[in-house]
Amino acid sequence: MATVIPNLYPPARAKLDGTGSGNWSQRGRWKIVIHTTETRGIPGYDGGQFAPHVTYWPKHRTWTQHFEFSRPAEAIKNFDDDRVIQLETICYSDKRKGDEVGGLWVGHLSDQHLDDLGTFLRWVMRHLDIPARWPGKQAFSPGEANAAGFRFTESEFLDFGGLLGHQHTPAPNDHWDPGAFPWERLLARLDQEDEEMFSRVLTKDTWGTLFDQGIVQGRSKRVVVDYWTSPERSDEEHRHATNVILRVIAGRVDEPLRNENTD
Repeated sequence: MATVIPNLYPPARAKLDGTGSGNWSQRGRWKIVIHTTETRGIPGYDGGQFAPHVTYWPKHRTWTQHFEFSRPAEAIKNFDDDRVIQLETICYSDKRKGDEVGGLWVGHLSDQHLDDLGTFLRWVMRHLDIPARWPGKQAFSPGEANAAGFRFTESEFLDFGGLLGHQHTPAPNDHWDPGAFPWERLLARLDQEDEEMFSRVLTKDTWGTLFDQGIVQGRSKRVVVDYWTSPERSDEEHRHATNVILRVIAGRVDEPLRNENTD
């Protein structure tokens, strides 16, 4: 059973601005909590005090990491330490507010956005042996989220392994995000046979080590990440990304890339 996860998500910009001194408890099963930021851009999370592990920006399809996965994030109350990986998506659960400012409503996340989220979630789930399931109930307003019996109790929360929203976390949490998040569309992606996210030439652990230690960076890293996140990969693109990483391993990082269309 997988219980170890690399500290950093390879496609993410490692900002690591989250603050807090918590350590993982031994309580409960591993799970992933999904949030919406209710903003148009990356929030400051009050100086990092309420930051998640990662933030996904659908507009640019980019990732920012605020906490390493070796420690808890700080985006929920009371239960951050209890084996909870936390993801914020830059969009709005409150559609009216989002429409007023020209922001993205969570119900309008595209197939490409869900593909990106699915790639991240599968990566975490494989490392921490998290099943592809969710609570199966959804609140579309603050009143529904805080109605009696909707949220998990503490014991239900600790016993649950899978994906859930901020709205499912126990009191004293009272947020209702991610609102109309398209759970079924996301779960359909997680149930599919996943393409290998890493080059078939190298193992997952090797890729993770290369990214974590900064061995792969700059243009070489961009080539690999672009290949990894591309919805369609030709055989030539696969060979090219593999050649990049093999050249980096061999120490020939200064050689020009054969595919000059990567700039």
